[in-house]
Amino acid sequence: MKLVVDGLETEYGHHLEVERLNIGDGVGRQVHSQLKASGVPALVLFDAGGKEVYRSERKLLFPATIRRELERVGVQP
Repeated sequence: MKLVVDGLETEYGHHLEVERLNIGDGVGRQVHSQLKASGVPALVLFDAGGKEVYRSERKLLFPATIRRELERVGVQP
């Protein structure tokens, strides 16, 4: 998943902010819990106002799937 997110960050980075969390540390576990995520990997997309607009948990995603979701909420490369 890291390589997929790295590529999308390069492609869309000027239009979005990417935060990576490790559930192996305290901050990562806390945020994972606050988001009520049920597994890893978890990808959660928020709009500019902080509203959750997409969530995927416990599965690896293809870049095309994430691109489609980004573009669905108005983020263009």
